[in-house]
This record gives sequence, C-alpha cells and structure tokens, in this order.
Amino acid sequence: MSVLMKVLCLLAFVLVFAAMTTHTGRASDDGERILNNVCNQCHSHERVCRNLGRDEGFWDATVNRMRGNGAPLSDEDIETMVTFLSGLEKNAPVVCE
Repeated sequence: MSVLMKVLCLLAFVLVFAAMTTHTGRASDDGERILNNVCNQCHSHERVCRNLGRDEGFWDATVNRMRGNGAPLSDEDIETMVTFLSGLEKNAPVVCE
C-alpha cells in the first residue's frame, strides 16, 4: 500500500471518528437539556436514575408514554431521549449526581 493510500485511510478514519464523537456529544447535551427542562417538570433525577441501564425498547415506550401524558416532546426529542437514556449505565453521574 502506498504512503498516499495509508494517509488517506488514516484521514478517513479520523474524520469518521470525529463525526461520531461530535454527534454523541450533541445527543448527550440535548438529552441533558430535555431531561432538565421537560422530564424534571414531573420526575426527579432519582426516579430517572433508578431506571438507567435499561434498553432502547424500555426508553422508547417510556418516553412515548410521557408524551401521551402531556410532555411537550417532538419526534426528534423522543429519538434524542431514547438514545441518551439507553446509552447511560446504571448510576451514571450525569443523571444520578
């Protein structure tokens, strides 16, 4: 493999990694914002914390149920929250501390 090809492969890897990191960071920031501004209107951080570590199916059903109960969540907000909450481990400091 030529040096140019190696450099291009490395550059492609770095760009993909940077894009993934940026997206994950944005989802995390948006998830925290929605948690603090919408979810915490009715639920404490402790209640959310008790359910961390569950899968996307659990959070999708839960967040959609909350929208049905009146939480002002768009489809994009729901997707963000499902990704954010299902990606957190039990006792994640961002929610539990």
